[in-house]
Amino acid sequence: FKINIIFTRYKMKRGLICGFLFFCLAFQAQQYKKLRQDAADACKKGQYKDAIRLSEEALNQLRSKKTSESEKLVLRSENAVYYVFDEQVQKGLNLLAVCSKESQNHSAGTEAQVLKNYATGLIFLGAFAEAKPLLEKAQPVYSASGFPVDEYLSLLTALAACYHNTYDFVSSEKTYIKTVSLIEKEKTLTSIDVAAVYSGLALLYRDMLRNREAENLYEKAYKVFLADSDTLNPQFPALLSDMGTLMAEQYRFKEALQLIRRAIRSDLSIYGEHSFTHAADLNNLGYTYN
Repeated sequence: FKINIIFTRYKMKRGLICGFLFFCLAFQAQQYKKLRQDAADACKKGQYKDAIRLSEEALNQLRSKKTSESEKLVLRSENAVYYVFDEQVQKGLNLLAVCSKESQNHSAGTEAQVLKNYATGLIFLGAFAEAKPLLEKAQPVYSASGFPVDEYLSLLTALAACYHNTYDFVSSEKTYIKTVSLIEKEKTLTSIDVAAVYSGLALLYRDMLRNREAENLYEKAYKVFLADSDTLNPQFPALLSDMGTLMAEQYRFKEALQLIRRAIRSDLSIYGEHSFTHAADLNNLGYTYN
């Protein structure tokens, strides 16, 4: 399994990127497995404090067992990302920096997982330029080391977003197209995996002024959520907000306001009114009224 996240950045729009986290399934063989899974599920629901608590319980179990230091290190990096998601940013980044340094003394696979997690935290904060080299270093390891395809897909999606947000549109489109080919080949990917790719590529096409293609991709992502009855997922309002701002740019204000207000209602129930996510929603609403 892996964790799916939302981040809110870039030209008053919200991007939807899935599953940057975390780890090779071969590591999940001990008693802490359920705690780790529960932490992932809590994060997926936006319950980041619960994710922190559960992942730390899993860490405590690992410390009392004869498990590899590599396994502990990957779990520590996961826990650090939860702190970033919970807006305890400095603590999370400090922990990730320590994990990244330690990972240099471990296998390439362990280092790649830690770097991917570090990049996840940076992307959540909009630090795409800093995340990009970490993902570029991890990418060939994920490609060659037999990681699950959904984890490799999530890494490529994140890397494409980094290229996009550092204005390398050619590399971004090339990487997104590679992820689309993976989607077409694999039949076991979750709705979030697929929707994230479509939404990310749509966001890129908007900035390339290819709005018709962008709208088609947003519609594909929307239908994926509806087909899987997954509209309660925290990723869904991120998609609604993106679609709403596209409608606003096309002077379709009634449709735009309906979509953005739906996103606001959903995000308020998940994150509360004092969150970065709610602030981004209000920014999009103000942009539409303007």
